[in-house]
Amino acid sequence: MNLPQLLIQLRGEETPNQAALRIGLSPNYYRDLERGYSLQRKKPLIPSKETLEKIAVAFKVDYNILAKAANLPVKNHVESVPFPDNPNLHQWYKSLPDENLEDVQKLFNMWQLLRGGNQNVL
Repeated sequence: MNLPQLLIQLRGEETPNQAALRIGLSPNYYRDLERGYSLQRKKPLIPSKETLEKIAVAFKVDYNILAKAANLPVKNHVESVPFPDNPNLHQWYKSLPDENLEDVQKLFNMWQLLRGGNQNVL
């Protein structure tokens, strides 16, 4: 999967403008990233390391996934983001509630039941 395809997948139902603003990029630049081509410069667009880091933080995705998709060098350290090789699970993970402990506990209880055990149900 190339970077434009990955960006479209990661932003999910967000519009390109919404994603750009959340990341801290101009909407025009973000749209160019999703195209993989700079309309203004009329050539393929290669994002900087700093841009990829902003995107990684905003989408809660491992920097190395973005770097590989952009054919750029990867970092030699392990990121602490869950599901580093699965953008669909990243999308699901970022949709989890950040501060609603009750919802997270319900999700944990459902997981325990699916696994066939209820000894640790909260």
